[in-house]
Amino acid sequence: MKKKRNKKEGRLILGLLILAFLIVVARLFWLYVSEGIINTNYRDPEITGEYYRGTIYDRNNEILAMDSVEYIIKVNTRSLTGISRASSVIAGHSGLSAIEIEELLANGAGTVDIPSTLSASGVDDFLELLEKERLERSIHVEKTLVRAYPTNEHGKEIIGRVDAAMTGISGAELLFNDVLSPPLVLGDGVIRGADIRLSIDISMQYICDFVLSSYAGNDDGMIAVINKNDGQLYALSSTGYEKNEIDGIMASRISPSFVPGLLADEKVDAGGLEGPYGLLRMDGTESCVTDAGSYLILTASGAAGTSRPMAEETLDVMVHRGKMRPVT
Repeated sequence: MKKKRNKKEGRLILGLLILAFLIVVARLFWLYVSEGIINTNYRDPEITGEYYRGTIYDRNNEILAMDSVEYIIKVNTRSLTGISRASSVIAGHSGLSAIEIEELLANGAGTVDIPSTLSASGVDDFLELLEKERLERSIHVEKTLVRAYPTNEHGKEIIGRVDAAMTGISGAELLFNDVLSPPLVLGDGVIRGADIRLSIDISMQYICDFVLSSYAGNDDGMIAVINKNDGQLYALSSTGYEKNEIDGIMASRISPSFVPGLLADEKVDAGGLEGPYGLLRMDGTESCVTDAGSYLILTASGAAGTSRPMAEETLDVMVHRGKMRPVT
């Protein structure tokens, strides 16, 4: 009888231990996924500075996309006394004037976010100033990580963008999201995703964007520059493609440090836009392929008679800027 009772108690204890273990594991998983420990969530101020997405470069190592730390001044208007004084203090560390800040605080309810010009080295001095002015209970600084694109809108279709959770939603950011994202590990130091280098030449991209923009009102226009020998895409400027069409142009090949090209490996068919370049054809447009020595300039236009002039102007500017040699 005693043995049976001991055996029953042993099973009960074992069951309780297993239950406790499962509770701990579930809690850790919840923290890992929901509380910002998972590295794709950059919104936790304690985690933000430790996990970074990889940098995207062009073929000449010009930065196309990178993580950047910003500091937001957060003001609790409920506990704030002396809006004018607080506005003056903040104005010295924000791109806004004291009058603009005062208006935001006067009209704001709850917590108001003020953009700042603070750098990592200036945060401590600003916090000391808040204590001196007795504003530390109503004003604090939050560190946040944002994705910066030094080229602004240039090459956006190829480079892509990320969402608020720093996950790729278009272009190379989406196609190579697993490579660019920081690895799923916990650590005390800085953890980064892998950098990648795309086949595009951002200086050629600028030229294509400039030429295409000069043809105002061309709702279905495209200029692409492709290496004739290996099929790599050097530039793609478009006003008529949807995101999924642009993504479809890109190949899925990737290594941690270099993207060999965004198009298929087949050699270019100089006679037309067939084969790997079929996606560059748009319905209702006229297209042409211009031989530019080592490159092909592919143009398409919804406006009659403009496809060829766009290609010729692109070649002229490329030659003038030293990006291509004159074609004899």
